[in-house]
Amino acid sequence: LIIGNDDYANVAKLQKAVNDATAIANTLKDTGFEVLLEKNADRQAMNHMLGKLSAKIEAGDEVLFYFSGHGVGVRGENYLLPTDIPHILPSLVHSISKEAFSEDEIIALMKERGAKVSIMIIDACRNNPFPKEGARSVGRSVGLERTQAPAAGTFIMYSAGIGQEALDRLSDNDKNPNSIFTRKLLPLLKTPGLDIAQMTKGLRLEVRDLALTAAAPYQNHNQFPAYYDQMEGNFYFVPGSPVKKATVFEKTNNAEETLWASIQHSNKVSDFDFYLQEHPKGRYSSLAKLKSQQLRHKKMALRTPPKPDLQSGAHDAEALYQKGEDFYYGRNGKPKNYNLALQFSLEAANLGHGGAMYRLGALYKKGYGVNRNYTTAKQWYLKAADKGNASAMNSLGILYDEGLGVNQDYTIAKEWYLKAADRGHVFAMKNLGYLYKKGRGVKKNYALAKQWYLKAADKGNASAMNNLGVLYKNGYGVAKNYSIAKQWYLKAAERGNATAMKNLGVFYKNGIGVTKNYSLAKQWFLKAADKGNASAMYYLGSMFDENRGDIKDRKRAAFWIAKALKKQHKKSFKEMKTNSDDWSKDFRKELQRILHNEGIFSGKIDGKFGPSTLQAIKKLARQ
Repeated sequence: LIIGNDDYANVAKLQKAVNDATAIANTLKDTGFEVLLEKNADRQAMNHMLGKLSAKIEAGDEVLFYFSGHGVGVRGENYLLPTDIPHILPSLVHSISKEAFSEDEIIALMKERGAKVSIMIIDACRNNPFPKEGARSVGRSVGLERTQAPAAGTFIMYSAGIGQEALDRLSDNDKNPNSIFTRKLLPLLKTPGLDIAQMTKGLRLEVRDLALTAAAPYQNHNQFPAYYDQMEGNFYFVPGSPVKKATVFEKTNNAEETLWASIQHSNKVSDFDFYLQEHPKGRYSSLAKLKSQQLRHKKMALRTPPKPDLQSGAHDAEALYQKGEDFYYGRNGKPKNYNLALQFSLEAANLGHGGAMYRLGALYKKGYGVNRNYTTAKQWYLKAADKGNASAMNSLGILYDEGLGVNQDYTIAKEWYLKAADRGHVFAMKNLGYLYKKGRGVKKNYALAKQWYLKAADKGNASAMNNLGVLYKNGYGVAKNYSIAKQWYLKAAERGNATAMKNLGVFYKNGIGVTKNYSLAKQWFLKAADKGNASAMYYLGSMFDENRGDIKDRKRAAFWIAKALKKQHKKSFKEMKTNSDDWSKDFRKELQRILHNEGIFSGKIDGKFGPSTLQAIKKLARQ
């Protein structure tokens, strides 16, 4: 599996990762690998491709994973970043494990499927893409790390040593399409008879020497690739003997011995066929024929693999369902793998398990491991609902509420929500509250909305708590009470609700029911923005530009407004389009610089929002 990521949405874009991945993919195809290639993969795409890789691995296979893009080392573990990785603050460093991909989990995925050889090549040792806050950062500032030896049968290669930065280019005029690590790696992958450990030792020296030739601003750069070898025996990308000057006797005798030594313990038919092609009457030809025949028979026996339940030893529906859930959530030692979640859920559903039927509906609704299909999702939800599954009933309500694959019908949505709520489904209770608040499919009734929100809040639903805060803040069906509203917002925020965090920020910014406090407002907005709340990003931009509470920082103001624009935040877009003169000139210059760095603005950075600037803003906001 080869992944190359250049087009990052929320951190610095890269220039050569996709080129590197494409070149590596083509080279590995030439050496006999079956290759999966993914370019500019977001989290869903990376999950999907890892699932495809996992599904293809058979016991005894040789498996390679290559990644070029951004990576970061955090607390002794390396994480590879998808293109939609959000902005992560040091205070929320723990969230990296939910948003990025752990190297160790990827290795575990390969080993779990029975791979005999697991190779990982990582060209991601660039600068940490996350901005620092004060003296802290998310992980080490440069490069990756490794604090423990990899599993047996594993070989890991990094484009730079621990804490080193890997260069994309030798100078700003370097026209080579590949990074300096990959341009040196490519020819070595095609060299016959070069063992991977021997190859890597030579590669390290070549990369180190090339890095030292870099011109300003990269001069005197130290880049010495690291590797970790837990191989059992030798591994050759291309069997055979290296090209060298030798006598005819050495070529015919030593080459045969070298080749046989490299393949005698191999599990690949092609290795022994290659030996017979090179040495049809060689010293080991009879043994090579026998090995080839044995491996062909073994491959035939493995061609129709047992179903997941037989592989796992699980034969009942509940055990299959639980395995599907483990792969869906990435728990109990299982990596998150939607493809395997789909397989196990389908097995359990075929045995009549209602929870597995619901999970299949969720996979098709979200497009995880399969192409998104609301019609198929609805079919699975209906089957699960017939089994009494409350989550499926609530999900059917959502389909009709939002008009996903069906004609939007609030009355039918309400009926499904009621069925789910009668079975204690907390999200259905919250959804009923929203229908009554908005008067959708029912007569608007704030008292009933409050009742349903309270039922959901009593069961710990953070969204319902936030909605209760909204009722008390605006006096909907209750006496307006900012103090009670704040209490509900706090309860919701403590449970991670980003909208409640934003609402608390608004309270402190404007002095609603509390003493005006810009510092607290900023803290709440930062927490909400880090969870992806676009309104909080807008407020941060506004506060940093207006110098509220002595926090003037036009660069950060532009950073947050650009983030909000990328989230298609309507107010941010409207402000930049029609009210940009209300924002400082320094802010406008900083935003133009961001647009320039995004590659969508080439005009003068003068703080004047003319047609070219506005056109770039439209592109950034995808308007």
